[in-house]
Amino acid sequence: MSDTWQNISKKRGIPLNDQFFLVYCETKEKMYEFERTLKERYGFEFIRAYSGGLLVGPWMYVNLNTGFMFYGNVGADIISGPVIGDHALTMDEFIVIADIYEKYRGLSLLVFGKEGQKRKEESDRKAREYKVLSYHTARSETIEEYRANVRKCLLERCNEAETDDYLELDDDYLERFYNDYKWDPITAASAIMFGF
Repeated sequence: MSDTWQNISKKRGIPLNDQFFLVYCETKEKMYEFERTLKERYGFEFIRAYSGGLLVGPWMYVNLNTGFMFYGNVGADIISGPVIGDHALTMDEFIVIADIYEKYRGLSLLVFGKEGQKRKEESDRKAREYKVLSYHTARSETIEEYRANVRKCLLERCNEAETDDYLELDDDYLERFYNDYKWDPITAASAIMFGF
């Protein structure tokens, strides 16, 4: 026996107003083929989101975040959340979108590609390690050591020529970071890169 979308969403922790793509399928045969493609290619899960007895319409609701999909029903408004883009997509259009998101699955929000993710994670790890071990334990570095540490932080993010360009700042600027703001070298490097 099928369950209602409200019960399924409650059991699985999906907000009732979650957004779905509405995907139009030309025929039921193509819709079943589309369902198989989503299961095999992306690991989507089909769920029965209606009470029995309703006519299945030639469209599907698909959620990229949860990986859930279910058929539309003639004469029944299944979901209470908005349809993404306020319009249906074709199956081919949805596959293009799904391929784009599949490419970035598991990556940080603003990282594009597996190598970029590795560099970001390594840089984040080094930043945390440097901050915890070097700077916040005891601030005993001189302004020269501070400048060298800011340079080291910049080199982790950009090449040597760019680092040298960034560090052509007036020493008063770095001294202000060091004395007045009491910024750690990582924060100072970030401020320099973003033109503080």
